[in-house]
Amino acid sequence: MKLYFHSLNGVFKLLLIAGICCFSFSTSFAQWVFSQRETDSIIKITFENIYSVEFDKASKNTHILMSAFPEHPSGYFLDALLLWWKMVLEPTNPDFKDVFLERLQKTIDVSEKILSVKQNSPMALFFKGGAYGYRGRYYSNKGVWNKATADVKIAFETLNEVKRLAPNNHDVMLGTGLYNYFLDVLPEEYPVLSVLLYLFPKGDKQLGILQLKSAAEHSKYSITEAKFTLLQIYANLEQRPKDALMIAEDLFSRYPNNPVFHRYIAKSNYSLSNVFQAEQMWKEVIMNYKKQKTGYDIQLVREALFYVGELLFLQEEYGSSMRYFLKCDEASQRIDGTYSKFRSLAIIRIGNIYDILFERQTAIGYYSKVLSWDNNDSSHELAKKFLVFPFRLVQNVNDENE
Repeated sequence: MKLYFHSLNGVFKLLLIAGICCFSFSTSFAQWVFSQRETDSIIKITFENIYSVEFDKASKNTHILMSAFPEHPSGYFLDALLLWWKMVLEPTNPDFKDVFLERLQKTIDVSEKILSVKQNSPMALFFKGGAYGYRGRYYSNKGVWNKATADVKIAFETLNEVKRLAPNNHDVMLGTGLYNYFLDVLPEEYPVLSVLLYLFPKGDKQLGILQLKSAAEHSKYSITEAKFTLLQIYANLEQRPKDALMIAEDLFSRYPNNPVFHRYIAKSNYSLSNVFQAEQMWKEVIMNYKKQKTGYDIQLVREALFYVGELLFLQEEYGSSMRYFLKCDEASQRIDGTYSKFRSLAIIRIGNIYDILFERQTAIGYYSKVLSWDNNDSSHELAKKFLVFPFRLVQNVNDENE
């Protein structure tokens, strides 16, 4: 049986160009931070805490750094990175935004103070560029393009200066790899961005992937971030789910409490039609939500409910499948009451099930309901098709053509 829905991944929300610059600073700075072995150890442990979603431990460490070294940007930057991951896991929570922006501005101010005395300080340049990069990334996610572009320009210039100071550093290749990849891909995917990017040197996608691989294999501090970046590229842009799955499994084995890595394992297995593995992973996501594990929020569980319903549908377990689709609909209503793509596609699938059960009028009601909502991921196109052709007829035709 073929799956009639478009991929739910959609086009990867590229972070625009801001992400190109910010990642290179997030983990590669420690070699220029302190000479003290103990402090370097705190920084490394803090990164491990963040990726392990041990936010209380990470916060304790960042405050130690801010208190012990108030004139150094490392503590403020790490605290901003911690807040960034909190926002990744809780995107609808407004509590982190102000402190996040304050920490980035403090990082910039402290870095600028150092640079006023030592103009070519690699450490200060790293933190300055990292702060501008993350702020640009934040503004791009919010659609504030003028601020995003201004911050990205500064971050890009700083990245070039750091590259000049450390041309053979594998950690820096995370930033250059991101730049080369996305500067090649972005104008093609989003022609409107060509106007914003015309002053930037052209990228090279293949070179970018090679540089990211080098960072993922040989970096001192950027291995995890480089792997995560490759994971996102393989899963969302390059359509290489097998490669994405390998990286996701590697990251999740190291950070088993990280819901982002967990989600990518489930998504990659789904893309590879590994039905049993995908169903198992998505059901684990639902169980972790019930256990109230950090980061397993209702938006993630809504996605999991849809995919479990879809996988059961593909196995022709229609009764169980419908229950999950109905739960997906309930979760959508609890989130914000809007007509998200998961809600729309779940309702269409319920209509498909009623078509299979020869309850045509009930199916029509579900398809019509979707047409009264906003169009999400071609939901209107699908609903109109099934209003004209009952799903079981479409299903039979496609099965005969296989």
